[in-house]
Amino acid sequence: QDLQSTNLVEVCMALTVVSQIFPREMIPAVLPLIEDKLQHSKEIIRRKAVQALYKFYLIAPNQVQHIHDKFRKALCDRDAGVMAASLHIYLQMIKENSSEYKDLTGSFVTILKQVVGGKLSSDFNYHSVPAPWLQIQLLRILGLLGKDDPR
Repeated sequence: QDLQSTNLVEVCMALTVVSQIFPREMIPAVLPLIEDKLQHSKEIIRRKAVQALYKFYLIAPNQVQHIHDKFRKALCDRDAGVMAASLHIYLQMIKENSSEYKDLTGSFVTILKQVVGGKLSSDFNYHSVPAPWLQIQLLRILGLLGKDDPR
């Protein structure tokens, strides 16, 4: 019920609970509600929805395979926090099957250039370094994508 609330705090708390302690058997019941939250106007709701989907992917990957296009939309989200949250999902999926995501290499390079170029909010900076954790995660992703590529 909290996932359907109009109260922002209730929805945030529900998404936090879902991403922390949620049984595999309940995923099909709430998955459509979580997917809907990816379209929410508030970035915090979209980010928490991505985090919940990441948790679902970790505990039951076969139940979220059909929403890969929504992961791609999260990667291209207008808010950097949502994009950053989607990198966790991509890192995991690329570890499991890098060849399926080679087409996203250009997107990851573009994001890395934006990060290094200081295009993200200063909230992501750490001691004047632009988003170092994002840089590391993107480099890990690119390393996996280019691992067996002769180019």
